[in-house]
Amino acid sequence: MTGRRGNPHIGDIDRAIGRNLRRWRLLRGMTIADAAENAGCSPSFWQKVEAGDERMTAGQLLRFAHAVGITPAEAFIEPLPLSEDARRLLKLCGRMPVHRLVAFGDFVAALPETVEMREAAE
Repeated sequence: MTGRRGNPHIGDIDRAIGRNLRRWRLLRGMTIADAAENAGCSPSFWQKVEAGDERMTAGQLLRFAHAVGITPAEAFIEPLPLSEDARRLLKLCGRMPVHRLVAFGDFVAALPETVEMREAAE
């Protein structure tokens, strides 16, 4: 649905943020109860946000995003599909921010391959 002048309706934005928070939460292997505890809210409130039925303040968006390890800006972006290895790594890293995981991955990829690394991969 769109509002006046073709702009997205605020409800569409609420639903998109909720859908993306849910996707990020699931990528982290978190339950609603886990995410709600991290955000300092009730599981029922978290569930309403994921459904797009509850409006959030800027402060709540910050807490919700950090609860699933993303920045508030990333709550507006649908996560990219991940390989199974990337999903396992994301779950192992808990709430480490995604941008730090990417930076760490880039760092590891830039390391020169050593004999030990080759042997460990075999």
